[in-house]
Amino acid sequence: MKNIERLLNSIGKETFVKYFDAFRKQYDTQELIKVFRKGLENWSEDSCKTKANAGRKLFYSNLEKEALVLIIESNPNKIGGGIETINIAKRLISEL
Repeated sequence: MKNIERLLNSIGKETFVKYFDAFRKQYDTQELIKVFRKGLENWSEDSCKTKANAGRKLFYSNLEKEALVLIIESNPNKIGGGIETINIAKRLISEL
């Protein structure tokens, strides 16, 4: 569980939910960075790589469901997007 939390903190819970489908498609790091740029994210190249690699690792390790559970159980006041992020995570987990 600690590893999942660390990876989620590297990505950001809101970012994980926002780009869940791109992570699920198993894009490589460079493809994910292109998706982030299309999403108008203003992150540095290193930050994009960190987020991309952490998201890829969650899926590669089959931990995406557990990550969504942690997001759903989060305090909405302590995550970007708040309750909206949690509601999207609930929808995503119901589709798995």
